[in-house]
Amino acid sequence: MELDFSEVKTWYLEACDFLKEAKIPDNLFEEFDEYVQKTTRKGGEICIVGSKRMEDVARIAAMFFRANKYRNAHCSSDAAYPIPYESNDLVIDLSASGETSYTVDRVKPALDVGAPIITLTTNESSTLAEYTKNNGLVIRIKGKPKGTEGSVYKKQLRGEYSPLTIEGTKAELSALNFFLDYFGFKNNGKSPTRFHDHFMDSIKRYAPNPREFEEVHKVLSKPDEKNLRKDVIVGTGLSGEYGSMFATRYAHCVIPGWERHVFFYKDRGETALEKGDGLIIFSVSGEGFPLDAAKIGKEQGANVVSFTSKGSPLEEISDAVIHVPPREEKEKPNGAVYHIQPDPAKCMPEYVGLLYGECLVCTVAKIEGITEREFNNTHSKIT
Repeated sequence: MELDFSEVKTWYLEACDFLKEAKIPDNLFEEFDEYVQKTTRKGGEICIVGSKRMEDVARIAAMFFRANKYRNAHCSSDAAYPIPYESNDLVIDLSASGETSYTVDRVKPALDVGAPIITLTTNESSTLAEYTKNNGLVIRIKGKPKGTEGSVYKKQLRGEYSPLTIEGTKAELSALNFFLDYFGFKNNGKSPTRFHDHFMDSIKRYAPNPREFEEVHKVLSKPDEKNLRKDVIVGTGLSGEYGSMFATRYAHCVIPGWERHVFFYKDRGETALEKGDGLIIFSVSGEGFPLDAAKIGKEQGANVVSFTSKGSPLEEISDAVIHVPPREEKEKPNGAVYHIQPDPAKCMPEYVGLLYGECLVCTVAKIEGITEREFNNTHSKIT
């Protein structure tokens, strides 16, 4: 059967159009900034909470805060996450449904001490949104509210299932864009909406090459009933965080009864590479640890797939490559190592790689006949 990869470009451009339209009004950024500045002046902690991929977004947000000299920012996955809260802390929660039990449990103690709460959600009538009523702010993000509307369940009752598309990840991408727009506004002097429009217009120029996705699919591990092969995802800094988001989504991309073993390299699971395994690397520069990991992968007989820029050392030893834009600023002052740039505009290549990863998941889902039903069957119910 001849496989069609032409839709990759369409998915990417549709995602860019959605994200550009999903902008948040400038006044909400101003209110958000007032809370951040007030918390910092009082010596409080900025506590960002999320579950699953929203926790990945929370971790990225905390990285941007720290890169911008807010050393008081923490993600809920941090070992030193500050609980119990104090009244001068700021709690920022991320939840598409506004009902995620893990997130609700982490946020509720803030009510007891009167700490302000900021909720990013698609559901303005949710429990988490209600928590902000007396002291806080609700920021409505665009996307599909998960677990609150009946669309998926009604489809299940009717036996109707849609192909897995980028639709299911829009809330996470919208939440991520809020933080990119906020720090773009802080670093560039543009209004958040002006930064947002310029950033998304720049992203849209890098529509992916379907042929590259076809070559990648040829070397990816294929799941079956007794799948003994695995895929290990590698990346450091911001590329690593986006790689972790990809790993979660890719692991769910399998039909019932089959398994797709996907590990992020920092996981406590089985990440020792063997012949026939897949090693998927996110690295714009293609240097340092990601390059070393690729060399180990080749030695072990793994198939190496990379999201990297043209001409990088990583490209040279990969079995298949999806090219991301090159970084504009390669020189680092005084030998500094950037795990993340303070200005999101300078992190565009990593963001493009994230969207390419989403498109790869959609491509695999289409080719392997995976629908919403199968995706939901593998999605954790413990949140």
